[in-house]
Amino acid sequence: MKLLRVSSTEYHTKTMKVLAFCLITALALGVVCPAEDGFPETPAGEFGYSLCDDGEYGYKIAYCPESVDPVFIKMDNICTPSRKLKYPPFGSNMMKWEFEITNFNYTSFMPKHWYIIDTALFNLTYEWEVKPIDVVITEVKAVPNTPKMVRLSVLERVDKVYRNDVIEGIHTMFKNETFIKLLNSYCDDFVESKLVLIEGSFTWNSWNVFLNFYWDCLFGLIIIAAVWAFFCKLGRKQCAKKEAAKKAKEAQSNAPLL
Repeated sequence: MKLLRVSSTEYHTKTMKVLAFCLITALALGVVCPAEDGFPETPAGEFGYSLCDDGEYGYKIAYCPESVDPVFIKMDNICTPSRKLKYPPFGSNMMKWEFEITNFNYTSFMPKHWYIIDTALFNLTYEWEVKPIDVVITEVKAVPNTPKMVRLSVLERVDKVYRNDVIEGIHTMFKNETFIKLLNSYCDDFVESKLVLIEGSFTWNSWNVFLNFYWDCLFGLIIIAAVWAFFCKLGRKQCAKKEAAKKAKEAQSNAPLL
């Protein structure tokens, strides 16, 4: 009986074909990354999106790789405590404004859409923004009696000197449809939608020493230190009184009898 000899190159070629066949078969059968850390079950080769925990603004992104047994690869995370964003640093405003999206059901609004809109807003206002979290969606809600419309609240950090310029830029990107065109270039879900700016929705919080998180912490430490110093001083006085009474008693007991 003759043994069939296979060259190393031929062996590796056949092995690669088998692995490729297994991979294609696995993908054809619908390989997905299981839901994890707020990310929904996501098909291999696609991105997963997740909102942040309660008390935070922002989003998280992960990629589900094309493999036989894929697991999420974390890509980006801009989750930031909401309290930190509500109190602007010195010289800045935290500006809040709202707009509506037509032909879009509230139940169809996914974390992916939060990310896409946040990204579009940042790219349209990057001239005034520094970090992606400087412009972020804070709330999405249904419009009463209008099932195919959602209203979004946006929080945007703006330097005081540029505030009017930013507001004018926001009006412009709605008027010339730059915003919706950019959204459509990112995702087909907005093709039949229109964006409507809520004109009277612009409000802002200025820097205030009594409403700033870091100054609140500093004032809290000062108060704690003052209370601690008061009780220490009071304790020393009480100790001094006890010590004086003790010495007086000892002096009285040691005094010679007449």
